[in-house]
Formats: sequence, C-alpha cells, structure tokens
Amino acid sequence: MGKCDKVRCSRIDQIKNGSIGEEAGLQKGDRLIKINGKEVKDILDYIYLINDEYLLVEVEKHDGEMWEIEIEKDYDEDLGLVFVSPTMNDIMRCHNKCLFCFVDQMPEGMRSSLYVKDDDYRLSVLHGNFATFTNLDEKDIDRIIDLHISPINISVHATDPELRIRMMGNKRAGSIMKQLKILSDHKISMNGQIVLCPGINDGKALENTLNDLEGVFPHMQSIAIVPVGLTKFRKGLYKLDKVDKAKANDAIELVESKQAEYRKKFGKAFVHLSDEFYIIAEKEFPDYDDYEGFLQLENGVGIARKFERQIIDALGKRLTESIGSLNIAIVTGVLSYDFILNMAKIIERNIDGLSIEVIKIKNEYFGEEITVAGLISGKDLSREINKTKAKTVLVPGVMIKEGTKLTVDDFDIEEIGKSLMKEIIPVEVDGFMLVDKIVKLKNRS
Repeated sequence: MGKCDKVRCSRIDQIKNGSIGEEAGLQKGDRLIKINGKEVKDILDYIYLINDEYLLVEVEKHDGEMWEIEIEKDYDEDLGLVFVSPTMNDIMRCHNKCLFCFVDQMPEGMRSSLYVKDDDYRLSVLHGNFATFTNLDEKDIDRIIDLHISPINISVHATDPELRIRMMGNKRAGSIMKQLKILSDHKISMNGQIVLCPGINDGKALENTLNDLEGVFPHMQSIAIVPVGLTKFRKGLYKLDKVDKAKANDAIELVESKQAEYRKKFGKAFVHLSDEFYIIAEKEFPDYDDYEGFLQLENGVGIARKFERQIIDALGKRLTESIGSLNIAIVTGVLSYDFILNMAKIIERNIDGLSIEVIKIKNEYFGEEITVAGLISGKDLSREINKTKAKTVLVPGVMIKEGTKLTVDDFDIEEIGKSLMKEIIPVEVDGFMLVDKIVKLKNRS
C-alpha cells in the first residue's frame, strides 16, 4: 500500500450487507473519528470501543460535514465496517532479514502486495498473522496489556538471544523471552510459531527453545513447528537445507518426547508439528483428540485429521440425498496427494454414481520443493487440468487470493476454465463444504 495517508486509510471502504453499520446509515467514504467521545486512532481502538450496547459515533462525510450517529446493539456485536487500510493507518513493516524469509524467495514480476513484509501485531487480532515483536517498544507492549489483546500470535523461532538475532538479522530479536514473560505476567494468551531450519534451530536448539517457552505456559497456550519453505529463487540467499525424511523423523521423535513430558506436567501436549512433518517422514498423523482443539490450523497443525473427521461426519449425516452420476476432478499439491486420494475414495464409496480424479500439481512455478496446495500457480494449474477429461474441477480455496478469483501469479480461474472448457470451483479446506458441494453438483447433473 505504501505510506498510508491517515485521512484516506481511516475511511470506510465497505459496509457488509445487513450489518448494523448499514442500518445506522454509515456509508462508504465516511471517516470514523470518535466512538463515545474517544478518538479512533487505529483498528484496535475500533475493535475495543465498539464493545458497548450504546454507541455515539462521530463520522466525517465526503464533503467534510461532521455527523453524530446513535447506535444501539448487543454488547459484542460488530458494526460490519471494512476500512481502506486493515489497520486504519500504516501497517508495521518488517525490518528483519530472516535467513528463511519466504518473501525474499519470490520470483520477479508478481503483484506488488506479495513483496510487502508486514510485521504488525494488530493483524494477529484481525487475521491470525504472526508477528516477531522486533519492532515493538514498551508503549506497544503496554498497549497490548491495557487492551488485553488476547490471544496474540508470535513468531518465536528460537529463544536463545544470539541464535534468534542470527536467524532474524535484527539485533532487537534477542529480547523475545523478556517480552513473552511480561505478557505472561499480565495473563495475555499467546500462540507461538517456530520455522524449523535444519542445522540451525533444530535438535538441541529446538529442545532449549521449548524448555524456555515452557516457562510461560499456560499463557503461551500452544507452539506450532513448521518446516522451512524453500523456493527455487534463492540465488544469493543464505544456504538452507530442506526438512527431509531423516530430519522430519528427528523432529517427530523430539516433539513426541516433549509432548509426553508436558502431558504429565501440564495435562496437555503444548507443542505440535505441522502435518508436513508426518507426510515427509511417511508416518501416520496423530489422533484427532491429540490436537487439543486445533489452535494452530493456520500453520497446518492437524488440518488433515480435522478434514478427515469433517468428511466422515458429513457423509454420516447425509447432508442431502444425491441423484444421477458425476465425474469430477480435485486438485491438490504434491504434499497432500496421497491423503486427498484416500479422502476421495471414502467419498466415492459413500455416494453412488460418483467418480473423483485427484490431480497432483507439481510446482514448477516456485520450484518442486514447494509442495503445498496454497502456492499452486495458475500456470501450473492450467497445465495439469488440461490433461483431465473431467469438466468440473474443484480447487482448494487457499490457492485463491481472498476476495478475488486470482491465483498467486494473477491468473483468473474463471478465465482458465473458459480457455480449457472446464468449470473451476474453489472450495475451502473443510470436509463439510467439500461433501456438500459434491452432492449439490451431483444433484445438478
């Protein structure tokens, strides 16, 4: 977005249909000034000031006229407003130089927003983003405490000061444990993330990190470990090794031993590996209940087990009776291919007249080391689905930019479909939604 003009970025960009804001007469282009006499400086002020049953909202109209609007609502009911900037002002930018930064590994020529490095703790509240805390000062920490922003998601990676500074290329990175202890002392709930880089923060370093984070339990309520992602565009960057089968098994062995220790000590596992580790190691995923509420689905922790349970439950409930016959294709990345193939077989066995072809997309755009479905490009999608006879192709919703029909390389899936004479339908990674969509398509056929 570039430098944010406060007047423009605090203006309302959208008002959700049927929302309280729409009913109250708020309009696109209005600028929110005050709520109950208090200035709205950013999105956090907005989120916490609207938690009331009566609001006196002061807005500036397009022509500069000031209005006061009275709103009565339930205490925690949202107004349904979307602002030009998600934070209503400048987004905090990342000043780290992480050895494993994915943005640094992007090819040239993509849309500008993909090269933006945000590191804004407020986006943790809004979208579940993880922030490193290297750009925060005491006032920011005090604000998190005063507003009791909770839970907040934090990229930890390592707790040893020298190691974290090295990994993140920022001399301010070494104070993470001090920051976490302050938040823990004030009962702020947190979720932590560790990007595992073989030979750097794995093994003994990982064990030490977990031992340190144990000290801020239970307010640090979960830790997710994910493997480093490496594209083919790493010329001139720090040489990193991928998480291979041996490294994945090492991580599983360490984490499972720590989980057993934590279950005895705390009554919960506390730390979890993302699904990729088990796939790479060719091991079964942990049981459904072992994921303890799926607190870190965004990091791919337990997403396979949850998806599997949703499919089984959806088929058991018989969402609707299906008729006719249907041949479809489902797209996935290399990593999840075997799992999605098994899920497709379960669905086929339970719905008569259904045939599912699972298409594995090899990532030529970012490089074959990138195997997740969320980074499938339109170019790679076009190449592979052109080979199928199926006229209806379901693609994972995570590969489409939110609010658009665009893939990561700005291909429009509708245009791809038209050019290949296929119907391309994005479906969220949700077993209920997938089964429901398939049944509806079958009834339509």
